Amino acid sequence: MRRVSAARCKGALVATAAVLAAVVVPSGCSSSGSGCRSTSVRVAPPQVADVQAAFDVSATVTASGHPVAGVPVAVWGWGRPPGQTSELGGQLGSAVTGADGTATVHIPATVPGGALNSLNRLNGTEFVRVSAEAAAATVGGQAYCASKGEAPVACGSGRCMVGR
Repeated sequence: MRRVSAARCKGALVATAAVLAAVVVPSGCSSSGSGCRSTSVRVAPPQVADVQAAFDVSATVTASGHPVAGVPVAVWGWGRPPGQTSELGGQLGSAVTGADGTATVHIPATVPGGALNSLNRLNGTEFVRVSAEAAAATVGGQAYCASKGEAPVACGSGRCMVGR
């Protein structure tokens, strides 16, 4: 039987723990953004008079309460099929944050008998919420983490049925 000293085992355990700790991704950061600065996304609830009318979705990206310019933001719409609790999602568009940290995606009006807008991906559902995802980005030499936010949709008619 071979004896191994406790000090040797302890050293192996410390080395194993160090390797494992190196692959753990910090909470709130993307796997590609270790060491990135944490961000948050605030989505303004869109006021939709009618799902066929034009409207905007705005999302503001901040780090430590300060706006972050130059961050790509993807905006998604979410709809709930009748009689279901699950939701379907579709990307409505994307934009880059300006100096005030805000990215705005304009959803154009649906033209009767003409072009469809990006909201048509949710056809047959009740448009219930929007979400925005700020991508991990490096701006001015500073790495920022990816983050998400969401907001409910407020409809003038009470319900926003898409395609009906």
